[in-house]
Amino acid sequence: MASIEEDALAGLTSNVQALLPVVADPELRPTVTLGAARVTPTGLGGFVAPSDDPPGDVDGRRIEASVLVTVKSSSAGALGPSLAGVTRALLGADRPTLLGRGIHRVALSETGTLVAGPGQRVQQDLSFRLLYEHLRIPTAAGGVIETIPLDLEVSRSGARPRGWSLEEFGAGALDLFDVVDDPSATTARPSQWIVNPAERRIEQRSRIRGGTNAATPAKPGTALVVREAPGRPLSRDFSLHACVASDDAGGVGVVFRWVDAANYYFFLMDRSGGYRLLAKKAGGAFLPLEAPAVDGTRAYELGRSYDVKVSAVGPELRVYLDGALALSGRDASHGAGRVGFLSRNDNRAYFYRIAAVEL
Repeated sequence: MASIEEDALAGLTSNVQALLPVVADPELRPTVTLGAARVTPTGLGGFVAPSDDPPGDVDGRRIEASVLVTVKSSSAGALGPSLAGVTRALLGADRPTLLGRGIHRVALSETGTLVAGPGQRVQQDLSFRLLYEHLRIPTAAGGVIETIPLDLEVSRSGARPRGWSLEEFGAGALDLFDVVDDPSATTARPSQWIVNPAERRIEQRSRIRGGTNAATPAKPGTALVVREAPGRPLSRDFSLHACVASDDAGGVGVVFRWVDAANYYFFLMDRSGGYRLLAKKAGGAFLPLEAPAVDGTRAYELGRSYDVKVSAVGPELRVYLDGALALSGRDASHGAGRVGFLSRNDNRAYFYRIAAVEL
């Protein structure tokens, strides 16, 4: 049985192919080639929903990819309409049609040079950037477990984990959050949290900051904290999942076990200082953890989106980036609290989704 990642990549290719114009001559049909692709879990760590018939889990993967469509024509004169037809088929498709094929975003990124083929035939490449989501529905009841994922999230009670997810931020998304500018972040105040509907993300557009750029806990900035709701319970032990990125050289990350503006934990990647930091604010003071957690050798790549996972079980705190352990520390200052995004000294900080699973 193919892995879900293999299924997702094949699904992306076939769904793009299905949107292209029908061409009678098989030798002139446009071809689809998958380029660089980044596959990450969607939903709650890959789990999207339970299935009752047949029993099992609906799992999901999200793909950010470059897709090359090679457009072919019988002559140079006929190539223009063929290129227009392919472009219109992908960029002009209505949103319900795209979503029905799992495509959440598509944009033309590059047009290649015309290449001569056999006889009078010519071809030209069109490069598209896509965001695609693949769901795998169980086809039969579960049987023997062949592999055990090391990152499996299981409720400590033994029951199916409870969780919630906020994704694909559109108009009105900020109504789900509270904006909290730290009182000591006095430079470039206030924060500027906005929604970018075209990119389906939340952005922070101010270099609001305080403290120092050194790899120390003094990192006042601005937080976007998920509001309490019946479906979003506070939990002491949980796994937080978020997707963040930045095109600036400041700091971007998450907050968790947020009690109030004076008491919470935070994870921050800071490119200007070149570090990753897991620390806390307690009683209004920024402090290291009881067992400090800082990496002063790396931060983040500009323009790259990172899947951030925070595991908080009792005093044990761990941060994973794209599935790899980045930081671990220990602290018992805070219990249950809210979660959210964090930005400091960064006017192009991007946030794509946030979810939590109770452990």
